[in-house]
Amino acid sequence: MADAADTLLTILERLLQFQKEQSETLLLVTERQKEANLALAQAIGESTQRLQESIAAHTQRLEQSIASHSQYMAQILERIVNTTDRTEQMTQRLLMQFGARQQ
Repeated sequence: MADAADTLLTILERLLQFQKEQSETLLLVTERQKEANLALAQAIGESTQRLQESIAAHTQRLEQSIASHSQYMAQILERIVNTTDRTEQMTQRLLMQFGARQQ
């Protein structure tokens, strides 16, 4: 009976040691997972910041380009208006001259 008790005790000690090793392994895995999660969160944060900065710079360039094109279009429209005004004035003079000759 003593042999059976000693064998059982040895088995239980080995099981206890195995469970202790498993617990330590799980703790180590958990710690590494937390470190990996932290590293991933930092990488995502840095990437997001760079993306936001890139978007802001691109938006600023687009706004400058639009402003430049808008100014150019305004100048073109001003020329069109001036040309139209001169054309109307010339047409009016010609009609007056033609009307004067008809009388």
